[in-house]
Amino acid sequence: MKSKKEIIIEAARSILIREGSSGFSMRKVAVEASMSLGNLQYYYETKTDLLYGLLNSYIDSYKREYEKFLLAGMKDRGDLRHLIHSTLEEEASNEDLPFFRALFSFTEQDLLEKFLNLFYQEVYALLCEGLAQLVNLPNDALVVHRAASLLLPYFDGYGLSSPHLGIDREEIADILTDLVWDWLNS
Repeated sequence: MKSKKEIIIEAARSILIREGSSGFSMRKVAVEASMSLGNLQYYYETKTDLLYGLLNSYIDSYKREYEKFLLAGMKDRGDLRHLIHSTLEEEASNEDLPFFRALFSFTEQDLLEKFLNLFYQEVYALLCEGLAQLVNLPNDALVVHRAASLLLPYFDGYGLSSPHLGIDREEIADILTDLVWDWLNS
C-alpha cells in the first residue's frame, strides 16, 4: 500500500506532465490525490516543499536503480557494459523530459540548484562506488573518479541528443565499456 506522501508525489508528477507548470497548484494536487488541501499541506506545507519532495523522489528512484547494480556486485567487463547500456537505455527513453520541463519552468533557482547539486553528487558517488568495486580499488582512487567523470556527463548528454541523432546505443555502450575498462585497468 502506498503512503500518503507517495500518493501526493504521484499526483503532483501527473499534473506537471499533463498540464505543465501553468496548470499546477496545491489545490489540484489535493484533488488528484483524493484528499483535502489541509491534508496535503500537513505533508507538504508549501508548493516549494512539494516541489522539493518531487525532486527528492526522483533522486531516490534513480539511486535505487544504481544500487541494484552495486548490490549485485559488479565483477567484470560484462557487468560494466550492462550498467552503461542500462543507463543509456534509461536516458534515451526521455520519459522524464516533460516532467523536468514543467518542473524547471517554474522552480525557484535556489531549489533547482540544490536539486542538481544533490542529484549529481549522489549519482557520481554511486557510479564511483560501482567502478571501484569492479576493479577492487578504493572509491577515492583517481582513476575511478576520472572514469566516473567521463561517464556521467556522457549519460546526460546522450539522453538529450540521442533521440535526435539516431545514435546506436549498442555501439556506444561497447565504445564506452572499452574505454572505461581499459582506463580502469591500465
